[in-house]
Amino acid sequence: MALRILTGIVNITSRGPKSGAVSIGFNPHTRIAGTIGLTERKTIGPAGQFLETPAKHVALRQITLIDTDAAVNRFTVNDRVNRDRLRIRWRGKGASFSEEISYLVIGEVADPPPPRNRPKPRRRRRR
Repeated sequence: MALRILTGIVNITSRGPKSGAVSIGFNPHTRIAGTIGLTERKTIGPAGQFLETPAKHVALRQITLIDTDAAVNRFTVNDRVNRDRLRIRWRGKGASFSEEISYLVIGEVADPPPPRNRPKPRRRRRR
């Protein structure tokens, strides 16, 4: 089995939206739902559907909390993953903002087929 690694950043920007969701497809590695773009997408390993639910890591980056009162100002991130996609939801409350959410997905896919052995072209003999 081959290892496939996907990584990228959900680019919220400081102007928002404060709350939203995005779905990221794995094969191909692209945004399949949501209005927020993905940046710094990187795919390592062969194409293919993950054989099982892959491991994932989702993290906030560049967080701003204007006030530390957690009852008023908070930022939450939730995620769900299956063999085909990662869904990330975020919600800012009060004076809280985030510009980026990074993600990393690692799992096994089937080995790629071996390269085809093409027959060598026949050489013409000179007479």
